[in-house]
Amino acid sequence: MYASGPKLVAELQKRGYSTVLYYGGGGDVSIQQSQIPRMVNEDHVDVMIIAPVKSNSLKEQLQIAKKAQIPVIAFDNLIGDSDAVDYYVGFDNVTVGSMQAEYLINVLDLDTRTDDDPAYIELCAGDPEDLCARKSFEGFIDAVKPYMAAKKLVILSSQYEYDKCSVQKGDADQAMKRMDLLASNQQYAPQARRLDAVYCASDHIANGVKQALLRKGYTAENMPFLTGKDGTDDVLDEIREGAHRCTVYRDPEVLNNAAADLVDALLQGTKPEVNDTSSYSNGSRSLKSVLSEPMLIEPANIMLYF
Repeated sequence: MYASGPKLVAELQKRGYSTVLYYGGGGDVSIQQSQIPRMVNEDHVDVMIIAPVKSNSLKEQLQIAKKAQIPVIAFDNLIGDSDAVDYYVGFDNVTVGSMQAEYLINVLDLDTRTDDDPAYIELCAGDPEDLCARKSFEGFIDAVKPYMAAKKLVILSSQYEYDKCSVQKGDADQAMKRMDLLASNQQYAPQARRLDAVYCASDHIANGVKQALLRKGYTAENMPFLTGKDGTDDVLDEIREGAHRCTVYRDPEVLNNAAADLVDALLQGTKPEVNDTSSYSNGSRSLKSVLSEPMLIEPANIMLYF
């Protein structure tokens, strides 16, 4: 399911529910597809909470749940192209992107820059099929668009559309390859063309980008500023040491409690409390959503939270 799957199970069991937990098979879509009929026909579940391996991979299987009138909750990532999904529990992904933008606007002094001294940036977005990563990217681009229009922020590669700068599976190795290619094509290096920052959709992507830049001769002292998401332990350690990077932390406990509250309402026959009904469409319908607020973590504030 999700890295916090066992903790979500523990929360549901604490509330008196029997649970069945399946894992996504290390990203193998076919394994997750096979699990859904089993949950309906063998486990006889009353509610499904699914963190999709791929957003648009479960349409056919979820029709089985719909026919059985089993509510489906998309957890942490959207399940695309399915009218069988009833709810989405996750973080406000647009806010994730706008927080990443806020960090770069501040550290690059974009408000005081002029068009004859712009900041140079490249973009490494999430997986092409990750609908939530697309939302975060939209939030980022919307926030920096005025600076791009004023030529205070420049993307020399001109790759600013999601599909042109996406990283397959959000994988660190794929991110490293993309950054290698960008650096070679644009001649980014400490003693060559300046690169001030790289938008990275996640901490894993940022780690891959960092490795590529280290190979180009960058060091901790002159590393371009990197964004990220998830708050992985290694990244939090680097931020504590003052690294040129940020992360947007998404507390798993917040998601677990939100999902469990939704299960409570569905199984106890009360009206589920949601805080958004229009922002998140999965291509088939707008989803009733419980959106939680993430936290921007950077060197200036990390000691307040960790």
